[in-house]
Amino acid sequence: MLTLTDLAALEAAVLACRPEAAGLFRPGLSPQRLEDVAAAAGVRLTDEARVWWTWHDGSAPATLPGVEHLSFAEAVEKRDFLGQLATQVSAGSALWHPAWIPLFETGVDTFVVDCSGAPEAPSPLRRVDFETGSQERIEYPSMGACIVEITEAVRERLTYDHELNRWTGR
Repeated sequence: MLTLTDLAALEAAVLACRPEAAGLFRPGLSPQRLEDVAAAAGVRLTDEARVWWTWHDGSAPATLPGVEHLSFAEAVEKRDFLGQLATQVSAGSALWHPAWIPLFETGVDTFVVDCSGAPEAPSPLRRVDFETGSQERIEYPSMGACIVEITEAVRERLTYDHELNRWTGR
């Protein structure tokens, strides 16, 4: 499960490698504001997703290496766009689920948190790529597992390589 301790470790790792990133993280949403925006958008969030967007509501581009950390408003907009795209590509049924909320963009792929489970359960992350049809594969069993891996990648000064679908030094 994602915790504020995990997120503090991620932010500390980013700032240790890039002190200029201090002002690049946006302030988090208040829990009430997040719930209001989610309700207006018809989004049901898991506990991990709530922790994520109340920690920071996105960041400036290139704050995290190789991924763009989306704000909640950007995530909802991207969710709606991808749902429409999936419908255009193949009636949408196998390519998209409305409970998938985008977290990161890599330039090619979108990592989404799967909010279809119980709110208190770990929230799996999927890598969505309509070109390869890899949406059904779970990349991380929880947001917490993803953040631990990103933190280690930042500490090792790696970046996400969307061609290799992994963290790399190149």
